Amino acid sequence: MKYLNALFPIWSIACVVLGAAAGTKSSKDVKSNPPTNQPATPGLLPNILVFLVDDMGYNQVGYNAELTGNTEIQTPHIDEHAKSGIIMNRGYMTPWCGPSRAAFQTGRTNSFNQNVSNQVSSFDDSIGFVGGMPPGTVTLAKAFKDLSRNIDSPEYKTSYVGKWGIGGTSWANTPMGMGYDEFLGFWADSIETCDGWQTFTTGPLPQEIQPSVLANAVPGYWQQKNSSVDNVVCPYIREQSDLLTAEEIHIACKSTPKTPPKLIDLDIMEETVRIIGSHDYASRPLYHMHALQLMHLPMQYPKAYDDPDEAGKEKKPANNTDLRITTRNAMRFVDDVFGNITQAIKDAGQWHNTIILFSSDNGGAIYLNTANNNFPLRGSKFNAFEGGIRVPQFLSGGWIENSLPKGQNFKSNTYVFALDWAPVSGLVSNAIFLFQLILLI
Repeated sequence: MKYLNALFPIWSIACVVLGAAAGTKSSKDVKSNPPTNQPATPGLLPNILVFLVDDMGYNQVGYNAELTGNTEIQTPHIDEHAKSGIIMNRGYMTPWCGPSRAAFQTGRTNSFNQNVSNQVSSFDDSIGFVGGMPPGTVTLAKAFKDLSRNIDSPEYKTSYVGKWGIGGTSWANTPMGMGYDEFLGFWADSIETCDGWQTFTTGPLPQEIQPSVLANAVPGYWQQKNSSVDNVVCPYIREQSDLLTAEEIHIACKSTPKTPPKLIDLDIMEETVRIIGSHDYASRPLYHMHALQLMHLPMQYPKAYDDPDEAGKEKKPANNTDLRITTRNAMRFVDDVFGNITQAIKDAGQWHNTIILFSSDNGGAIYLNTANNNFPLRGSKFNAFEGGIRVPQFLSGGWIENSLPKGQNFKSNTYVFALDWAPVSGLVSNAIFLFQLILLI
């Protein structure tokens, strides 16, 4: 059973590829250019990159906006890769951030992720409630590692940058506790909800703060790395063996609070580019997840993306009276982030052996201080209408492109839900044969 469980993540992707190739309409004859795929290194599984945008609306990517006559949205990098891969026209998530991310990471319905809300730091010690994913839950990172081991292939390196959003009240449900080798980012709904109290940075924690409960001492921006030296409070943490397991002590000693940068998405982009550029692909494949703060509030992006006025001077940043322009400019920045990351993969010589999943975590938010766009869909974030759950989503990367007939545009109308991307339980007949087929298509 463990063997079959580990096969599920890539098996799911292959089913989408095969289904799209078999059941979508394209602009040219399907007989042209048979698919070819040559892995970078024989025996290695493909690299996996997940690019997750926060609160992005259905009409905020160019390939959807152009169908509705919306010429304001310009996302050339996103559009290029969507049209050369498989556009998931019926991609669905849950109506808000935390539950979507939990379903995506675990392949479980929300009824099995009951402690995940947008405020994972909300908990009650008196009843033993730990907000976020239950420690020990099998996530995508763990499943990919199990897959590697069970087919006797080099183990995936797993890394995560950006918004976590599904844990942080226990060391065991932070990214490192959930299977990621390294992490840089924030654990709660947005960086501003928890970045003020830096009690963990210099010395032993006050007696009234239990180190088993991170929410009592959580700064907003963290770095975790298995290969890093122990942090400065590790000697104190090791004395808490009556409160923490050996695993929790290891994670706590490898977790270091960082000073939040002015622009979170710029900082995590640089970290993703660094991870991609420095990884040793000849020894093992990479599974990396990049989760942006944008298009979530606060709408922060480099001022260079604001339009100059007629005199050539820089305008003041768009304010609440000009929210539509703010969101447009923010999406231009998101598009460049995506372009820089995909270019980093190409510069590393790994494009042809990489699968990319691009998605929003829910429909665009439409409330005070936001102007995301879900047209022509009804509704928005927080509700179950199409505008709240149907999201821009596509598969790309050279591994996908080389698995499809050339010169065609693929748009799949197969319904795909958040939990479909990471099923980690169940039984599939002929799973081994299907996995072998995946590596050949």
